[in-house]
Amino acid sequence: MRGIGFYSEQAYDYDLWSPYRQGVHRFVQKEGQVIVENYGLKEPILYAGAGRERDILKTITPDCIERGLDINTHEQVWGTTTDRLRFEKRQSFAQELPDVSTSA
Repeated sequence: MRGIGFYSEQAYDYDLWSPYRQGVHRFVQKEGQVIVENYGLKEPILYAGAGRERDILKTITPDCIERGLDINTHEQVWGTTTDRLRFEKRQSFAQELPDVSTSA
């Protein structure tokens, strides 16, 4: 894996050593645009704190990163595809929300 990349970690301020989201991201230039490739960690808890502790950050290697592909079929099983995310409304749940316009 070559190029510029970074590690990201999101954790609550009261429990910094138990992040709820971690990732490794790489910048790639394609057709005049910069694209961010997102990767997961095979054993994320081993790298908790890497955003604050350089010694932990240095232990992240290409072997501990995964792209979200099935090991047998090589089909993508998580993450976005090469295109933008597109959403289509399938059902409305508006009737389940209280009508705040009549509230005092």
